[in-house]
Amino acid sequence: MMLHLIGRVHDRDLAAAISEMFIYERIRNEQDHQRVPIRHTLGTNQPKLQEIVMLMEANLEELIELDELACHVGVSRRQKK
Repeated sequence: MMLHLIGRVHDRDLAAAISEMFIYERIRNEQDHQRVPIRHTLGTNQPKLQEIVMLMEANLEELIELDELACHVGVSRRQKK
């Protein structure tokens, strides 16, 4: 949001320079959706599910079998919590 405001008040070049200083890859525009943290989506009462989703997100390039995911967080394939 601040990068957007800086771009509007000053210019996009200044906003881009500040973005680079903070190693922020891109500036979202008004149409981009803000990513909601997984703990807000799933709720805090599902820590194992949160851990599995974060593991899958961190390994998008490789397929992780369901049994392997379950084993990693110490639950069975069918266990809820």
